[in-house]
Amino acid sequence: MGIVGTIVGQPSTDGGGGPSLPSGLVLRLDAANRGTTENRWDDLSGNDNHFTAASAGEFPAFVGGVCQFRKASQTHFDGPDLSALTEGEIFYLMAHAGGTGLCGWSKFGSNAETEYYTLSGATSNIYSSFGSTARYNCGPPSQDLTQYRVVNIWSATNDWQLNIDGVVEHSYTASNTVSFASATILGKSHNGYYLDADVKAVLLFDHKLSESDREVVETYLESL
Repeated sequence: MGIVGTIVGQPSTDGGGGPSLPSGLVLRLDAANRGTTENRWDDLSGNDNHFTAASAGEFPAFVGGVCQFRKASQTHFDGPDLSALTEGEIFYLMAHAGGTGLCGWSKFGSNAETEYYTLSGATSNIYSSFGSTARYNCGPPSQDLTQYRVVNIWSATNDWQLNIDGVVEHSYTASNTVSFASATILGKSHNGYYLDADVKAVLLFDHKLSESDREVVETYLESL
């Protein structure tokens, strides 16, 4: 799997004829271009940060440009070591499949507590530890996550924030300590909760983006 030490200063495109994106791109997963290697979702950023399922049974279906994570099938990927990152910002373009129970998202932080979305109606809370030693209770989302949304989170020193379609859901600026996972996971949280959602794309950058760069990324994702 790839490393992140060579990404600083890379061109604004991904080097493979992809979209023009801000510099510092660590990871680009596009469900319409998942690659051909068995049980793998290829990273298109040029950094070889691929995500791989341990078996065919854990590999999600890719249908019509969508990666279909299903909790009942426990589909998920293991990803690269991102512990070298000192900042980061991630974007997901996804729609939850509905249902109830604990719906794990991923593991991109070093906090030992699981991160998930509690699918139980209006009081559902999002818990996330993206790129951090802490897990944050972000409360119930202000928007319906069964519709496609751009979910983005950044983790920087004393600066952690989760947004959905540009709306701030939770912001923490007191004492956030950045710490990315050495064993990342997509589609499953730390303690075995699985994602039940359709995902079109995932983008990860090696720093907190400027507002203008963030708008570029959001515009690209909304075009998918």
